[in-house]
Amino acid sequence: MPDRWGIPVRIVSQPSPGWLSEPLVAVVIGFLLGFAVEPVKEFCRRWQANHHIYRELGTYLARFVVWRERTKATGVGGTEFDNSTWQEITRPRLPFFDHFSGKEFVFLHNPQGIQELVGRLRVVGMAYRNPNQMPFQHPDQHVFEAFCYDVISGFNQFCTNDSSKKRLAKAFNRSREAKAIGFPIPA
Repeated sequence: MPDRWGIPVRIVSQPSPGWLSEPLVAVVIGFLLGFAVEPVKEFCRRWQANHHIYRELGTYLARFVVWRERTKATGVGGTEFDNSTWQEITRPRLPFFDHFSGKEFVFLHNPQGIQELVGRLRVVGMAYRNPNQMPFQHPDQHVFEAFCYDVISGFNQFCTNDSSKKRLAKAFNRSREAKAIGFPIPA
């Protein structure tokens, strides 16, 4: 008499090992995948470094252009002069540049141009920010005009490379601050 409470079990045979289970084939496949993964990882690091640094530069340029236009409209000596933005623009903080320039600088597109531009922005900021003034004191009209000229000329020099100009324009246009203002670097 069969067991009434038993559960029927179907016995399935294990598949026979195929050619993929051979050790030599597994080593060859692993070796080939290792070669394919390394270029993909390098591409991702390169993309990430360029994306972040161009975004920083585009945001800085957009903030600078908006501040410059607002200051031209209200006047440098006016009470509406934005001292905090003046301090930020003359002390550019670019943490992604600092990170990638130290560790993964080779991954950048146009690394020499980026390094020259950031160095110029920092030197120009130090040159026009008078260390003897109060931290939030605004510059006079001549200092303002010279500073703006030097910043724009630095970006003009950087944008002689067409690819860098396209990347910077894309990052500039993504900035929320510059929606009503066009890209300041001429074609």
